Amino acid sequence: DMDTGDAFHAALMRLDKPLLLIPHTLSPTGSDGTGFGTVAIGIADTSAEHHALVAARPWLEAARRIVALHIGDQNSKGVLAENGLGGLTIDQRQADKKPGSNIGAQIAEEAGLAGADLLVCGAYRHNQLIEWLLGGTTRHLLDNATMPVLLAH
Repeated sequence: DMDTGDAFHAALMRLDKPLLLIPHTLSPTGSDGTGFGTVAIGIADTSAEHHALVAARPWLEAARRIVALHIGDQNSKGVLAENGLGGLTIDQRQADKKPGSNIGAQIAEEAGLAGADLLVCGAYRHNQLIEWLLGGTTRHLLDNATMPVLLAH
């Protein structure tokens, strides 16, 4: 039997398409229907992040506000410019990595504090089995995000 987690991993890893995940707890807030107002980007210099940014471009261009989230010493300027986003106005939000905290959980928290109603991230930078065994960034991000998340691998 295939459970939801198996279906999610198969879709993300094998289809080579981004996934937009909507939490079941999300309730509409009276959006004007034009897209996501504030989009947060979890910054990582990986091919998965590149795929996520390419997929999110229409939402990024339509957003009223874009926030690049930096955890630790991540720098977004190169990542954003390499993905053709240098012409967009993007706020920078820097946070020190919390001791004992997982980066995925912290990205979800920082996106919420920034008022994001969409979070864009690359997924499964490490081997899927290692992330499953050790509880990697993607797993913690999915467990903690309260807003829609666009993921790409």
